[in-house]
Amino acid sequence: MCLTGAAPPASMGVEAGSCACLLGPLNIFSCQADSVKITIVAPLLIALLLSCGSIPARTIEQKYAGGESRFLDVMGMRVHYRDEGTGPAIVLLHGMLSSLHTWDGWTAVLKNNYRVIRIDMPGFGLTGAPSDRFEYTADMMLVALDAIFAALRLDRFTLGGNSLGGYFSWRYAALHPERIERVILIDAVGYPQEVPGPISLMTAPMIGSLATVITPQFIVNHYIKQVYGDEKRLTPEVANRYYELLMREGNREACRKILLVMKAQAADPSLGSGIASLESNSIPVLVMWGARDTWVPPVLLERWKKDLPRARFVVFDDASHVLMEEIPERSVAEALEFLATTKAHGSE
Repeated sequence: MCLTGAAPPASMGVEAGSCACLLGPLNIFSCQADSVKITIVAPLLIALLLSCGSIPARTIEQKYAGGESRFLDVMGMRVHYRDEGTGPAIVLLHGMLSSLHTWDGWTAVLKNNYRVIRIDMPGFGLTGAPSDRFEYTADMMLVALDAIFAALRLDRFTLGGNSLGGYFSWRYAALHPERIERVILIDAVGYPQEVPGPISLMTAPMIGSLATVITPQFIVNHYIKQVYGDEKRLTPEVANRYYELLMREGNREACRKILLVMKAQAADPSLGSGIASLESNSIPVLVMWGARDTWVPPVLLERWKKDLPRARFVVFDDASHVLMEEIPERSVAEALEFLATTKAHGSE
């Protein structure tokens, strides 16, 4: 009963084909394996086979493009976004390994009084991987965001972001202060730090390359649980969404390229040198943090407070890295108060 070289199943629309050549040489099964060995190894082999390949873009789009979803052609990319509500504009950027869906709870509240624009960043969600000519650098990502904002005819707006999205939020505000009314940062990347587990895994020389081909869901789930202060708040539906969007064709490769850039940035002593410009430009800033965050630890708050002494700081003791998703009601209440009690930068 030698199963080496067996073709992987194509369940959930996953395109098979690359697994057999990877697993065959491992010779996990031998023709002489006894029943005990088969019983132990078979589930592992099946899990690996199911984690191979990618989900076609059309399949994943049919499931996760909701009624408010729109697509925009910018710089060779088909950018997925949602534009809801009317009033002063608020743009929200998601973080690492995430998508615009992470802002669902906030949007349900904010859209009653604001125009809320959420974007799947290049390389993530339904936007997916840009063309092969796209350079995955921080500067190019900022250029892409500027082109997206221009295409959406956004003149002045409040910019909010979580994690990686927070990094690009303060970077963009530092580059274009004349367009920014306020900045909202949630567990934002800003200063040199040790990189979290997923970045270490996805950027490792050999394992990282393998992870773009074989991505077991149990490993992804392990890291998703880390961004919740209380993992009981993580629903199976949300966990599956993270995994399936990561498995969209091209996303794992694009994600690895972006994370390689961020790993290099995290070791750069000059990272964060532009944050103080938000203070000097008198841009109102709200900084929120989950005290249980292990990806971007709250000890870094002292750096933020030093560079932004007039900013408003809120820490939630029971939340972690994605508090806008984990505790949307409490965190959006703080955002609403900030929006109502601060004067927009550049207003008369």
